[in-house]
Amino acid sequence: MYEQRQFAPVGDVVVYTGTPRWRAASHEVKPLVDAATAGRFEATRLGVTRERMLAARFRECTATTSLVDSDGGLRGYAMATPQNALAYVGPIVADSDDDARTLAESIFASVKGPVRIDVPGEQQRFRGWLQGLGLVE
Repeated sequence: MYEQRQFAPVGDVVVYTGTPRWRAASHEVKPLVDAATAGRFEATRLGVTRERMLAARFRECTATTSLVDSDGGLRGYAMATPQNALAYVGPIVADSDDDARTLAESIFASVKGPVRIDVPGEQQRFRGWLQGLGLVE
């Protein structure tokens, strides 16, 4: 399907699973309002829109979170959907590594159980952080 649409792999993806040890979620986080908000954020940050995929994920999600700055602008979002006995965390799209960690912690706190999260291989700091929370590759 992806090749038919001229997608090509750009790097490795590493899968982490387990029940993370997490801290209390930051007061900065709020539930994601809707999939269209996530789509607009992606369009400005990534130059693409995945509105149909995001709408489908949003309908199925068990947890959402977002970071909003003091002006009300979105700084990032995350979702989790059920996948067998665990929660599949993703997408997480954020302006910074710190924001991505805050979003992930919020999702982990919301689902309170085993998770799966797929991370681009080059995201070494984020991967190390996940391992520090007890997730395994």
